[in-house]
Amino acid sequence: MNYISSEMIHLDGCALRDLRYANKPKPTLNDYLPFGKYMKLLIRNLDRLTTEEELKKLFQEFGTVQSCNLVMDRDSGASKGFGFIEMPKQGEAKAAIKHLNNKTIGSNKIRVKKADDKIT
Repeated sequence: MNYISSEMIHLDGCALRDLRYANKPKPTLNDYLPFGKYMKLLIRNLDRLTTEEELKKLFQEFGTVQSCNLVMDRDSGASKGFGFIEMPKQGEAKAAIKHLNNKTIGSNKIRVKKADDKIT
């Protein structure tokens, strides 16, 4: 019996992969979030004494923070001076960029921008 199912073609009992789906991109977090696309932000030039909790609290003033990751040095355990924030609503993330970019936090003027997509 010959028929086509999701991503497979069945011919006389043999299942063959449907090549129309061979280059289909892998799902990302955006595909599973019910409220739209999230935005990942890169925060640079952070004071080395800034904690992850302080960074998260700073961005929560503009909306929901999905995750906060302050990048730490493996050897010393000290902050490298940059981190990432993920916000589920793009409008909130854009407001955070607008209000926090070039703002002095601690002793440094931080820079906030949309993070580039990581190529794997």
